[in-house]
Amino acid sequence: MQVDAEPIESVRRPIELAALKKLAGKHIWWKTADEALAASQRVIAQVMNIGDYRDVQELAKPVGDDVLRKVLEHAQPGSISMPVPGPVGTTACNWRW
Repeated sequence: MQVDAEPIESVRRPIELAALKKLAGKHIWWKTADEALAASQRVIAQVMNIGDYRDVQELAKPVGDDVLRKVLEHAQPGSISMPVPGPVGTTACNWRW
């Protein structure tokens, strides 16, 4: 499964979509938030890759850790960077997992 494949079915409740839409506008800047939501897994992967700790926390509350783990397991190669050791290069998703 690729990140840009069909959206994860569990990300369908209005509160989850609202959280994703807000973060999509911030982290998928080359598309409208509505266009980005068509690939919700890509939005989630992008937030985990370049988002700060607060962004990941904002995402994790409505979608849950299981969805975040599933996105990590099925992410396209290169869509989530490996962290550089130390606090500056540590991505938010690595703080959590």
